[in-house]
Amino acid sequence: MRVAVIAAAGFGVRMGVPEGKQYFPLAGVPLLVHTIRAFELAPSVESTVVVVNRNDVDFCQREIVQKFGLGKVAKVVGGGVERQDSVARGLAALPRDASVVAIHDGARPLVTPGLIDACFNALSGWEGTVAAVPLKDTPKMVSGEMIVKTLDRKEVWLAQTPQVFQVDVIREAHERAELEDFLGTDDASLVERLGGRIRLVPGSDENIKITTLSDLVIAEAILAAKKRPPTADRRPP
Repeated sequence: MRVAVIAAAGFGVRMGVPEGKQYFPLAGVPLLVHTIRAFELAPSVESTVVVVNRNDVDFCQREIVQKFGLGKVAKVVGGGVERQDSVARGLAALPRDASVVAIHDGARPLVTPGLIDACFNALSGWEGTVAAVPLKDTPKMVSGEMIVKTLDRKEVWLAQTPQVFQVDVIREAHERAELEDFLGTDDASLVERLGGRIRLVPGSDENIKITTLSDLVIAEAILAAKKRPPTADRRPP
C-alpha cells in the first residue's frame, strides 16, 4: 500500500505570526488544503496521515479534512517538538499494510500530483527518492564571513519534498536517529547515514516552501498565473 505522511506541525515562527502558517489562506482556502489535495489527486497515493500541532488535531480534522472533503486522510495525529519527531509519529500511525511512504512538508502547497507520482515510480531498486532542483547561482563554502571554496553547482542540488521510501527502511532510519540522538535536516539524510542510496527526481521551482510572508505572495502569484488564460498569438499571419 502506497501512503503519505504530511508534516504540518509548525508554528509559523519565521512568519512572525502566532498561528500555524499551514492554515493561512492561499487563493481563498487554507494553505494545508492545497497540499493535501495534491495527494488526493495523485493516483499513486492510497491513504494519507496528516501530522499537526497536538492542540490542532480536532480543529484540523473538522475544519480541514471534513470541511473540504479530503477522503484519503485516514488519520490526523499530533506532532512533536522537531519536524523529525513529527514525521516519526506520522510513520507510527500508518496502516499496517503500508509498504511505501511519501513524506511531504505541509508548507509546500504547490506540489503537483505528477511530481508525487514520479517520486513513487522512481523508487524501484533504491532506498529512497527525493525531489530536487538544480542551483541557479554559484554556491560558496564559507567559514564565518570568509569564502573557503567555490563549489561546482552542477554537483549541488536543492532538496525538496516529497521524499519517498520503503516504510521499513525509513522507520529503521528514524529509530536509529532517535537512539543515537541524531537530528537530520531532512528524512533522506537519516537514510543516507545508514548507507541507503537515494535517487534524485527532478522537482519544480514552483514547489516552494512557505516560510515567510513573501513566499505566500509568490505562491499566490503562481496560482493566479496558472488560472490566467493563455495570451492570444497576435503576430501577423
